Amino acid sequence: MFFPSPWLRVPQDPDGEVELDEWSSFLHSLQVKRPQAPQWLDSRLPDWLRLPSKKHILFFFIPLATYGIGWWHGGKSQLPGVQGQQGDYYFHPPIPMSELANPPIPYSYNIAPNAKNYSAPVKMPATPLFIPFTKNHKMLEQTVLSYIAVGWPRSDIVVIDNTGTMDANAKGFLSPNNLFYLNYDLLRKRYGVSVLRTPTLLNFSQLQNFMISAAMSRGWAYFFWSHQDVVVVSREGNDPFKGFYDNILESLTRLKATMGPEAGEDRWVIAFYSYDWLTVVNVSPLALVGQWDVFIPYYATDCDWYHRAHMAGLKLLVEDVGLIFDMSASLTEPEKLLFGDGGDGIQPNSTKFQEWIVALEAKGRVGTGPDPPEYPDRFFGRLK
Repeated sequence: MFFPSPWLRVPQDPDGEVELDEWSSFLHSLQVKRPQAPQWLDSRLPDWLRLPSKKHILFFFIPLATYGIGWWHGGKSQLPGVQGQQGDYYFHPPIPMSELANPPIPYSYNIAPNAKNYSAPVKMPATPLFIPFTKNHKMLEQTVLSYIAVGWPRSDIVVIDNTGTMDANAKGFLSPNNLFYLNYDLLRKRYGVSVLRTPTLLNFSQLQNFMISAAMSRGWAYFFWSHQDVVVVSREGNDPFKGFYDNILESLTRLKATMGPEAGEDRWVIAFYSYDWLTVVNVSPLALVGQWDVFIPYYATDCDWYHRAHMAGLKLLVEDVGLIFDMSASLTEPEKLLFGDGGDGIQPNSTKFQEWIVALEAKGRVGTGPDPPEYPDRFFGRLK
């Protein structure tokens, strides 16, 4: 045994109670008493003024250190931010006409008559035009150039960067060989159009809702949107000649008469120019139709939305303003074909224009939209 035998004896008194002997005295002597603070200190200091333990120090120090490190790194951005107008990191406004680098100038006959000077502010109705882009920048560039060539104000054109590459294009991280490459500098600093970036890749329905939301947030009564693979052309062979954009303004004037609720059964929600290759959307009655259904696949979601618009008692109209080509491929140097050496000294329906039409017919097809009474059946018939 470890303990001597006398310490193991536990004598009992006649009544059966245990008595304390050397064993209990020894155990009592082994107890270590905790050091006590001086009575004057212990009696005067409250608990919250006493020295904190290590546990308390770590509890307060770790969050404070984390915040400090984050604040320090926050002021040391590794990549330059690409900031748009008024702090909007998704919108990149156009460069003023006077600051553009050798911009393409449309022929004078395609410029609206009430525009005295193309470089001066033009007092015309706003015609905001969205051109959503996902891939193939060559197709987009010829589309943008064609709208500028027919006199559409470049400051009204908004290219939607829907490549899904976040801010890679805005910061110039992608090469021209990349399928999702988009040249912000070319669009803004030479063509003079703006770019609106989506937060991530959107499908067709989400993109439609995005354009509607952008128009509502900016207080627009209407907006246009176009496919990224089309080319618009004025009918230069007509006599008297009237440009594509002039016809757009006349169409808009007619449509404004039936935009509001006072139009009753004649109120319209969408007007098509050669199918939906170019479309104008009336914003105010959109609440009667609702948003585009993002759970319906690409080529059925339009049937659903147009059908709901029809059931809401709204008109789907067709307008004719000029030629619109649906392109299967991009042309070689479209800027030279569209603008040549300058915008003066050339009359409508010139030899150069005829060459342009031949080039378009070789790689595209011109749209001939159906008559308005047949147009709803084109979409609703797909649902049968």
